[in-house]
Amino acid sequence: MKKILKFSEFLNEGISINEGQSPKNGVIAYRASASKTKITPKLANELGIKNDTVYEINLSKVNLTNLSKLWEMFSSGGNWSTAMQTPPYGITVREVGKTPKSGLDILKINDKSINNGVGSILIQKSEENKGFIITAANNGMLVLTRFAHAISDSIDSSGLRGKIISPGLAKDWSAQFVLGSSLNVDDARGYKYVYAVPGSFNADRNGLAYLVITAAIRAYYPQDKNVKLTFPDLGNPTTWWINDICKSTNGLFKRADVVRAEITALNKGINNTRIALDKANNLVSQTPIDISKEWMDFTSNIDAYMSKSVSAELGKDVITFTPAGIKEIMNLSSLIASKFLPESMPLNIEMSPSILSTMASYVSEGLYFNLNVNNFSKDVQRPLKFQKSQQVTGSTGTGNVSQGEGRY
Repeated sequence: MKKILKFSEFLNEGISINEGQSPKNGVIAYRASASKTKITPKLANELGIKNDTVYEINLSKVNLTNLSKLWEMFSSGGNWSTAMQTPPYGITVREVGKTPKSGLDILKINDKSINNGVGSILIQKSEENKGFIITAANNGMLVLTRFAHAISDSIDSSGLRGKIISPGLAKDWSAQFVLGSSLNVDDARGYKYVYAVPGSFNADRNGLAYLVITAAIRAYYPQDKNVKLTFPDLGNPTTWWINDICKSTNGLFKRADVVRAEITALNKGINNTRIALDKANNLVSQTPIDISKEWMDFTSNIDAYMSKSVSAELGKDVITFTPAGIKEIMNLSSLIASKFLPESMPLNIEMSPSILSTMASYVSEGLYFNLNVNNFSKDVQRPLKFQKSQQVTGSTGTGNVSQGEGRY
C-alpha cells in the first residue's frame, strides 16, 4: 500500500533525497527563543523529556534541515521520546547526564554555549562542514523544538510559493538561539525566520512600471496638439495604474497641477505595492515611501524626455520616451526600488551583514525596470482593456510566531 504524505512531509522527504545534489540558492536566517520561566513537569512531559536531564542531539552526518523531521514527529503526536526510540534519518538523541543544578537551562552547539541559562548563540553555514553536536536541557530542549518547527514552517511556506528554502538548500544561512529572555520582551519566546531566494517580482515590477510610465505620459500629454490617447478615457477603465493616474488628474490641464496630483497617486500606488508585498511576507521597508522630490525632479525636464511619434502598429499618434528619457526613467526606477529596501535587520534576528545584503539585493533587482520602456508606454496607449497582473512567485519571505509560555 502506498503511503499518503501530508504536503509538508512530501516536501521534507524530497529535500532529504535531493538536497545533496540540488543547486544552492538564496539565504535564510532563523531565531528561536525561550523566556526565563522554568520548564514545568507538564511541559517536559509534552516535549517527551525529563526535567534537569541533559540530552545530546547528534547531526554529524546531516544538515540542520533534518530537524524538520523532528517537528513532523510532533505534528503526528510524537515528541523527543519518540525520536529517541525511532530516530529520524540522520539524527540520534540520547540522555547524557543531569544538570549541575535544578532548573538550569542548557544549550551548547559544538563549541558555542549559553552559560547560566541566559544568553544567545549564533551558528552559521560556514560551520556545517563539521556537523553539529547539540547538548541541551530544560528550556534548551524547548528552543530546539521551536527551531525545528521554524525549519518545517519555512519549508512549507516557501514551498507553497514555489521556492523551497532550507539550510540544506541555501547558499548561506544562520540560526540564532536565545535563552533566558525577560517575560515582558515581545519576542521572548517563539520562533522567527526570514529568507530570500532568487525568484521573480515581475508582477510587482510591471505594475510599478506601468504606474510611473502612465504618469509620465499624462504629465507630458500636450492637450493643445490633439493627440488621441486611449488611457485618459475614464469612461473605459482599464487597469488600476491607468485608472489611478487618470482619476487623480481628471479635469486638470496645467502641467504643474497634473504633476502635483500625480504625486499623491504615485505614492498611493507605490505604497499599496509595498503593503501588499509586506502582507505576503516579503522582505520590504516598514516605512511609507515618498517619491515627491524624485517626481518633481523628473518632470521638471520632461519635455526632453518624451516626444510624439506615429505608431504604425497602433495606427495612431503615441507618446514615447526619448533616449534621454529612457535613461532617466531607469534612474528613477532604481531610486524607487531602493526605497523598498528594509532599513535594518528584520524581526530582530541576528545574522551576518552579508545575508541581509543578499536579501536586499533581491528586492532592489526584482523591482528595477529592466524592461523595454517604450513597449510599456505603447501598452498603456493601446485601445484594449488590460487585466490586473497576478503576482508571480515572490523571492523573499518572513515568518514570525510569538508563542505563549509553554507553547511550541
